[in-house]
Amino acid sequence: MTTTVAHSTFDAALTAGLHWLYHTEQPVQALVERCGVRITTAARRLRFLPIGLHGSPLIVLELAPTRWTPAHALRATCTLAERELAAFADTLADRGLHPGCCDLYDDHGTIAMQDLAHPSLRAAVSRYSRGCPWHHTLVCDTPSSAGGEACPWHTTGHNAAIWPTSTACSCRPAAAAYRSE
Repeated sequence: MTTTVAHSTFDAALTAGLHWLYHTEQPVQALVERCGVRITTAARRLRFLPIGLHGSPLIVLELAPTRWTPAHALRATCTLAERELAAFADTLADRGLHPGCCDLYDDHGTIAMQDLAHPSLRAAVSRYSRGCPWHHTLVCDTPSSAGGEACPWHTTGHNAAIWPTSTACSCRPAAAAYRSE
């Protein structure tokens, strides 16, 4: 049986991602990876990274899906237009946010935001970046049968985090509980 998950509308995806980035209180035990979340709509993907290279959040607008030319050319067959990224930055400004530097690549554009992410979200990213307090690594949840520690630190922290939600939202990480096996 094939199940098709309806994609979120772009506006619903943007609203859900911005709410998560700026207004969602994360529990003290939550862990969030630096790559944040990705929300897929019919024509675009949005990524919300809580802490970018210079400490401010990044919002990435990607073509979805990206198709590539043959390997020798290594170029996306469709490119994101500069005017689309500029219009997206204007949309963020219309919502009361302060978009900063915009970088455009073939298949995506990145906007560095001037508004910091919610303090509890930043703390969740910081906790993840420090690694497991017992094993001092990010990958201690590998099963002992595979040579790992089978530590619940990452799984427990991931499941404690609050992720974006919207009607028919296709979000990564999945809304279902994450399990390490």
